[in-house]
Amino acid sequence: MFNLVKKKSKVAKTKGQLSKGIRVAKKVTKKKILRAESLLRQGFRSNNVAELAKIGKKYGIDSETDKDYGFGLIDLVWNIKFHPAFDPIAVGFVKLKEQEGGSSDLKDGQFSLRKIEEAIMTGIRSGMDRLYLLCDNEDIAKSVTGQTAWLSSFGSLIRFESYSAGVYPGQDGQIKIIPSQKRVPQHKKTKVN
Repeated sequence: MFNLVKKKSKVAKTKGQLSKGIRVAKKVTKKKILRAESLLRQGFRSNNVAELAKIGKKYGIDSETDKDYGFGLIDLVWNIKFHPAFDPIAVGFVKLKEQEGGSSDLKDGQFSLRKIEEAIMTGIRSGMDRLYLLCDNEDIAKSVTGQTAWLSSFGSLIRFESYSAGVYPGQDGQIKIIPSQKRVPQHKKTKVN
């Protein structure tokens, strides 16, 4: 009987150590992700992949440029290591560019839905945990983020807006897209007494 109680205490001790290790890993992961997101919120001066790689290096994040995992080119990959037992978190950056010759990209100040969808699928197929689409200015980044949210509005199994977002040089906060169901029409904004 004494041995049974002793074995239970060893099991409980091991279980406690494992749960403590998992809590520590979760905490470290959360800090690393928040740090990466805060780096992006600080903004970058130009839509330059090299500058983002330098920012990542400054904070101890391994960076790889022009990486192709067989599904398309990813301009920059941040590999955020948080625990030796787990794979690093892969954050990808794809610079959206206007195609040369005969392309209608940016003709009306926004990228085509097809181009955005291709960039997102390149990130998903390449194993990115998060993907940022680099845009030239705020208006295009808002358009890209809105179209990403729109892609998920058809009952998609993947919530693209939680996976991918558009960012632009000098951005100091997250782009907030208000769903059409929550927008107040212009004629309802003014109150008539």
